[in-house]
Amino acid sequence: MSTSLLGIAKEGEEFFVINITENYKARLVRWFGDLENRIAASLKAGNSVALVGPHGTGKSVLARYIAARFVGEYYAVIDLGVDVVTFDSLLEMLHEVPNALGFYDPLGISFYDNPLVPRGELATQWIHRCRYVVDRAMYLDTREVPTLLVLPRDVLHFSPCRDLVEKNMRVLDIAEYLKHVELRGVLEEIFLSHSSALGCRKADPRPYVDYILTRHGDLSGVYALAAYGGRLYARQRCAPYQPEALYKKAMEELSKVYYGLYRELFFPTCREARVLALPLTLSLENEHLPVEVAYPLANVDHIARRLSILGKMGTAADALLREEILEELRDLYSPREELIHAVRWSVAPKESVVREALRQAVGADPCMTPMGNPVQKLRTVYKGLLVLRPDIILQIARAIASIALGTGEHC
Repeated sequence: MSTSLLGIAKEGEEFFVINITENYKARLVRWFGDLENRIAASLKAGNSVALVGPHGTGKSVLARYIAARFVGEYYAVIDLGVDVVTFDSLLEMLHEVPNALGFYDPLGISFYDNPLVPRGELATQWIHRCRYVVDRAMYLDTREVPTLLVLPRDVLHFSPCRDLVEKNMRVLDIAEYLKHVELRGVLEEIFLSHSSALGCRKADPRPYVDYILTRHGDLSGVYALAAYGGRLYARQRCAPYQPEALYKKAMEELSKVYYGLYRELFFPTCREARVLALPLTLSLENEHLPVEVAYPLANVDHIARRLSILGKMGTAADALLREEILEELRDLYSPREELIHAVRWSVAPKESVVREALRQAVGADPCMTPMGNPVQKLRTVYKGLLVLRPDIILQIARAIASIALGTGEHC
């Protein structure tokens, strides 16, 4: 996997994306003027901002540009993710500058992939330390220092700090802004900027950009795919290309990055991967299990044994023994605290670039191969639900009827 550390540099009136490890600089395509001004104005007014949105839509590039601009205006930029000693020393600088800005972009120090600082490791730090980071932001706020927080939408939504962030910061979704820019022209400029930085004097980005936009109507990944496409085009010696083939190569690189990110974040061990294998596989095919069904799938063998014991009990069976078995069954349907966010993520709809990237990579991971018969597992889980909650039998009957009539989804 290639390495790509990012920096933002200014030469005259132009800004450049400096790719330190691959030794080139691409002209920064400033498509975000209005959004940049809104964020900057909000920060200067003392309001903290959370910039969220899909992967690969330029959030980190925009945030780094704003941070660089603030530094140029004699601001101290304080990284909320550093260790205590460094954070305290940064606080000591506040009296030396007229203003300051808190900044936290855990995935933005790398340009899609950097094995020295894996994106998954950075995202995991956010999940486990997010309250610590938000507490720092709130502390800076008491000293009239606003904070700019940058996160992919789902990394925020499936973290323990979602409510804290939404309560204490102004949340801006970059995807909403992208709907109001001439995106096709911007993506063509991005492609050209990265290809020319690597030596391609002439290129026609239109077929490739058209193909990206047909594949990603939700706009996820479009910025990253345009940049990757320009780089790959240059590496192919600027030869004529087929958009489908160039896109396939770009997605092959991105799939490794995104799979590494989500694996580290939600299923770092093979045991945890097996828990999520079935609900995640269904989710990637747009079949989304209810969380009440996804949680107990990991315990399906134990559930089957309890159901077998209950089925063999006669009406004269010891009521106390029956209640003990039912209590064990309830425990098997109760989510484990450490898996709550992972399971919720696994069953949730995914943005298109993540769904496509994970579908490519999941099949190559032996830990993500569902064990046993998936249909039988689901039947067992639903049988257990009916034992614990007989009141839902009508709901299930209606769902089965809608499936039989072809008017409903399988899940």
